[in-house]
Amino acid sequence: MRYPKSFLVFLIIFSLMFLSGCNLGAYFVERREIRDLEFMRVMGIDKSLEEPDSIEISLLYLPESGGGDGGGNEKNGGDKESGNVRNIRSKGLTVFEAIRDAEMYSEKHMHISHIHATLIGEGAAKEGLIPYIDFISRGFRMRLKQNIYIIKGSTAEEFMDGATKMHY
Repeated sequence: MRYPKSFLVFLIIFSLMFLSGCNLGAYFVERREIRDLEFMRVMGIDKSLEEPDSIEISLLYLPESGGGDGGGNEKNGGDKESGNVRNIRSKGLTVFEAIRDAEMYSEKHMHISHIHATLIGEGAAKEGLIPYIDFISRGFRMRLKQNIYIIKGSTAEEFMDGATKMHY
């Protein structure tokens, strides 16, 4: 059986690209090594007290056992370590903007598809849940089967701080 020359040329080029053993990052833009990812576990959403149009988010994650610094500082956003749990905080006009801002405080790429619980503070919930539910349901990296909790009488940030001190 004879193959046309164009098929053989395509086969050679395909083999050189994908079977070369080189870093395939140039071919697959979204591909990342697992050691370069930080898996977020819990997200807290609060209304900002200083800026009425902004929201504050807190992202909780467990760093890998070897550690590595998260960068940033807690005063201006950034991470706060509590035992073996880290909490990154940031502000933005939307949840998406706040998450993008939070990525500046992490050495690794933040992977938000592993968030299994979203906590919404009472102040943010009174303003309306639609923007937050909309982000969770339309965000292409968000998990649809996550639990959503409203924190009555407190903020999500305070709740997460208390929970990490008790359990970790």
